[in-house]
Formats: sequence, C-alpha cells, structure tokens
Amino acid sequence: MDTSQLIYNCRRLIEFASEFYTLYPGDLLYTGTPDGVGPVKPGDVIVCRSAPVLGELKINVRAHEKGRAGAEQRVPA
Repeated sequence: MDTSQLIYNCRRLIEFASEFYTLYPGDLLYTGTPDGVGPVKPGDVIVCRSAPVLGELKINVRAHEKGRAGAEQRVPA
C-alpha cells in the first residue's frame, strides 16, 4: 500500500481514530480515495472490498438530518 500521498501519516490517523473509537486487532481504517475522485453526495454508494477474506462493505450516502442519532448536537449555553 502506498501511503506517500496521505496528508497525515498512518501513525497520526490511528492516534486520531483512537480518540473516538476503541480499536481492536484486525480493525480497518479507510483513508480516502484515489486522485480524481470527487466528493460523495446523497444517493452515492461507497463500496469497500477486501477479497477474498473479508468480502464487501456497502455504505449508502444520505443527506445529514438534524436531530438524528449520531448527528452533532449543540448544548445551549
């Protein structure tokens, strides 16, 4: 895997992710897209493949909805 084009090195990416998630042996961190791929938009499908061992993961992109679980919440001052 060529990581020379990453903005942050792998060590920093793992450090950042571990601030929010408990990481376990075997966890995968997807780091981005190849050159020339534009931003995702509602209706897009992101497909991650790791064949033959892990298979395929599909993520349906949808618009952000305020107040939904996992959405950023602001606490009044």
